[in-house]
Amino acid sequence: MLKSPHISIRSVSNHVRSVFFLLIILSVCFLLKGYAEERSPDHMENQSNGGKGMAVSSAGRFFAGSAKADITPDPKKIKVTLNGYGARNKKPALGILDPLYARALVISDGSGNMLGLVSVDLCYISRGIRDKVVEQLKQDGFNEHNLLLAATHTHSGYSGYDTRLIAQKVFGDFDPRLLDLVVSGISSALLSAKKNLRPARAELSQIDIDMNNCRRDPAFSIDTGGGPTGIKPNPEKYQADKKLSVIQFKGEDEKPIGLIFNYASHPTVLSPNNMLISADWPGVACKKLEDELGQSAVVLFLNGTLGDAAPKPHWETVDKEIDNRNRYGNDMADKVTEAMTHSTLMKRSIVDSYTARKEFSQIVLRQLWQIHLSKTLTKKLFIDRTDIPFQAARVSNVILMAVPGEPTAGVGKELGALCPIGFHCLVVAPANDYLSYFVTRDEYKEDGYASDSCYFGPGTSDQIKSGMRQAVNNLASLSTNEQAEISDQEP
Repeated sequence: MLKSPHISIRSVSNHVRSVFFLLIILSVCFLLKGYAEERSPDHMENQSNGGKGMAVSSAGRFFAGSAKADITPDPKKIKVTLNGYGARNKKPALGILDPLYARALVISDGSGNMLGLVSVDLCYISRGIRDKVVEQLKQDGFNEHNLLLAATHTHSGYSGYDTRLIAQKVFGDFDPRLLDLVVSGISSALLSAKKNLRPARAELSQIDIDMNNCRRDPAFSIDTGGGPTGIKPNPEKYQADKKLSVIQFKGEDEKPIGLIFNYASHPTVLSPNNMLISADWPGVACKKLEDELGQSAVVLFLNGTLGDAAPKPHWETVDKEIDNRNRYGNDMADKVTEAMTHSTLMKRSIVDSYTARKEFSQIVLRQLWQIHLSKTLTKKLFIDRTDIPFQAARVSNVILMAVPGEPTAGVGKELGALCPIGFHCLVVAPANDYLSYFVTRDEYKEDGYASDSCYFGPGTSDQIKSGMRQAVNNLASLSTNEQAEISDQEP
């Protein structure tokens, strides 16, 4: 028997209250969904990093995207001189051996903290390049803190993008078209990489490999690219950094997104006799790894403490050097692949970065009785701006130390003392600017190319450490205790 409906005033009140609370819950869910979409990589207004606040996403989860852009000029249409060797006497390039690229990897923790890493097939990054890229991309969430621009240091890339007088006198006249080519390539790669962001996990691998020689060893001849001198090598006293570090990013589908490998070795398998544009051995290694990874994954080579590290093949005939370049690059790719079999998951989803400024304003000419140039002459000849960038970029438990020159392995060890306990610190050089070679106080006393090319006096490494200490200590994601440990390393 059906009961007639009977609804009391109290029951109506309860229904109204239930509906009211349901609406509130739905509204909150809607707002949270909108906030999550706002903070996702596609809608991200980057707040990082510059030592501001930090937000951390779920453990072990990043967002990553990669891309590359061709930055090879046509030497038939524009005069191109090659960089790296003054012995070429600014003769024009005769053609292209292999293309040059700007390779970009953008990493985010999904909470507004983003890092843009770029590896460019050039001898070095000029201040003009970095300033223009930062200016072009400031509306896209990039800034001087979260952009790290590094050069592979190939000595067969082109010059002409540096306005400094010393660069023009030694390597080639400034051409704004070449500067624009580099800047547009870097910017394009970064924007594409950011657009390609997707959920990812990161893995770290480290092994020691023996693929370089120490250029400080008297047994090494700079004039022959490491050819025999008749002097017995002394590996106990002179040793370049042998550590190979690999960071790989994979999507949730296990497909590769991008890869970084860090090792200390000059891209100088090709000698000054080579007059063709080339990325040297890093170009060969990156191409082989990209072909093996597939899925449009991009591979970045970030050079390390290269100031006293040279590839083992010495200079021969041009044809033989090309064969040596191919062999060395392919062997390096195989070592990277080997390292990846020993990878460990990077569990802490933290992305952070900070760029400190250090004043470098006076040149000391070691070869000329340590004559001190005036600040005015230093700036006119050598440095566009004297506030030199030192950058620390953190991804999980790895800190990339971006150094604007060519540090030796000894300087690298001194920088390693700034590394917080439990972290892996990797030197990336030359990055963000270029001030030639950096050696330790003891190395400065030695005769040799690296010491003669260190232009800021015997205390150069102290200045390098000071700039990097400031950068690392300003990483907002480090605890107070970690920062104190770094500061306590030296007075």
